[in-house]
Amino acid sequence: MAKGHLKVWVAGAICGAALLCPANKTSVVFTTLAFGPVSTVEQSTPKITWQLDSGDNHLSGFGMSVDGNPVPAEYFRDGNEIVYQPPVPLAPGTHQVSAFVTVGTSRAQRNWEINVAPTAIAVLPEAMPEQRQILGSVNAMRAELNLPALHPDPTLNYVSSRHADYLALNDKCGHEQTAGDPMYFGRTLTDRLNRIGFVGGATETVTNNARRLGPSIRATFDAPYHRIAFLDPAAASFGAGYASGRITMTFETSGRPGLVVSPADGQTDIPINWVNHENRIPLPERVVTMLAIPSSSTSRAYLGER
Repeated sequence: MAKGHLKVWVAGAICGAALLCPANKTSVVFTTLAFGPVSTVEQSTPKITWQLDSGDNHLSGFGMSVDGNPVPAEYFRDGNEIVYQPPVPLAPGTHQVSAFVTVGTSRAQRNWEINVAPTAIAVLPEAMPEQRQILGSVNAMRAELNLPALHPDPTLNYVSSRHADYLALNDKCGHEQTAGDPMYFGRTLTDRLNRIGFVGGATETVTNNARRLGPSIRATFDAPYHRIAFLDPAAASFGAGYASGRITMTFETSGRPGLVVSPADGQTDIPINWVNHENRIPLPERVVTMLAIPSSSTSRAYLGER
């Protein structure tokens, strides 16, 4: 995926691929949040996406073409994205993508390339029972906080499963992979997401020695820094993997603003302590814990102060 900024002027003529010249100095700024895929992908039917923030401005038109041929892309205002997923596999090799948006008579365009690997698969695997169970447990916790349910994403399920399989096969635990190891799919989460063609932001949690799925997911949730991944205010995408006691969960980060407090007002059966090791404790020195598990939000921790 790639990120950048795009400025569109309300009135004027096109000066370039992504910038329109001002006629009356009144401008509308569009921020490109992400677009792609932009690298070599291992999926021949990737979801081709341009995510942009249009602020309060409504698009009057949009479109996309692949290799010069118009395609039936869709615009989802809730996610501020233009999306097209090929119904038939793209041939291995490089493909040219061009997308445009219009505001009134003004137009802005984004062009990029996709390279489909010779080994790319056309159809991602169906969700396994363990993946559905993990999603159910996560959504049950979100329901306690009055948050919308996350929805399964085949690409995030695939990436999560590949990482869980890698960790189990190589007897490792962590977020990174080592090139040359069996089942290697990418050093970092970003590398693995790019390789399967996921566009957007995501965060990953990893649990080792998980004897039972439900309690292990709850233990991950109990750790304050890991809990933040569960608390996106939007109905975002989600994927999971499980292999030999390793649980990987990949949460899309929607970027949508919102305050989420955990535990929720009136929530019961809150443990009074937790035991979980975190490599990063994101709490200010002046903040101390209360009797309950520390409350978390998508941006900061709320605890009692001395």
